[in-house]
Amino acid sequence: MAESAFFFDSQIVGFELETNNFQKEYVVQGEASQAACQKFCELIINYGRQDRGRAIRILEMTSGKGGKLVGTLRYLKEQVSKENFPVINWVAVDDSPYQLDMLHKNVAPLVREFFSGINLTIKQIDWTKVSNSAIDSEFDFVWCDAPCTGFGSLSKLPQIALTRGKNAISEAEKLNILQKELVRAGVSVTKDRGLFFYSVCTLTRQETLDIVDYLRDKHKLTLK
Repeated sequence: MAESAFFFDSQIVGFELETNNFQKEYVVQGEASQAACQKFCELIINYGRQDRGRAIRILEMTSGKGGKLVGTLRYLKEQVSKENFPVINWVAVDDSPYQLDMLHKNVAPLVREFFSGINLTIKQIDWTKVSNSAIDSEFDFVWCDAPCTGFGSLSKLPQIALTRGKNAISEAEKLNILQKELVRAGVSVTKDRGLFFYSVCTLTRQETLDIVDYLRDKHKLTLK
C-alpha cells in the first residue's frame, strides 16, 4: 500500500477531474486512513450482495473534511461495475462550521459529478448535546471515526509526542468518555443486523480495546 493515495489522478482512478473547484488538484490520504476506507468499502460490497435492489443507508458521524467519504467511494468505484454500483444514501455529519463548509464547497460537488447513485446529505450535529431525534431513521452502516489522542499518526504529526506525550494517559481517559458518548449515540441509530464501524488513529488501550469491551459488554454487539 502506498504511503499516500492521490485521489482523482487519472492513472489511478481512470478519469480526469475537471470541475471548476478541483482543476489540477489532488486529495491526499495517509496509509491508515486508506486501510479504513478499504475495509468499509468491503463491508458495503458484501452487504449489497446480500440485499440487492435497496438503497444502503450510511451515517458518518464525524465526517471532517470528507476524506473518508471520498476515499471509500473511490475504492467502491474501483471494485464495483457501473451496472452494479449500489444506491447509497450517505449522511455526513460534523459539528464544526469550518468542516461543514469544506464538505459543502469541496466534497458535495465532487460526489455529484463523479459518483452517480450517491445521495449525499450534510448535517451539523453535536452528538454530546442532542437527542436521537436529530437523526430521523436508522442506518445500515454507522461509521464513528472518533476524536482521539492521535498517537497512531506520529509519523506525519510528530509534534503530538511533544504536546501530548507527558499527559497521554489522562488525555486518553478523557477522550474515552467522549468516545463512549459517540458510540452510544451511533449504536442507537444502527438498525438490527446493521453494522457499527469504529475507528481511531491512536494506540492507547482506553481508546481502543476498552471501547471494544464497552461495545461488547454494554451494548451486546457481535464483534467482527
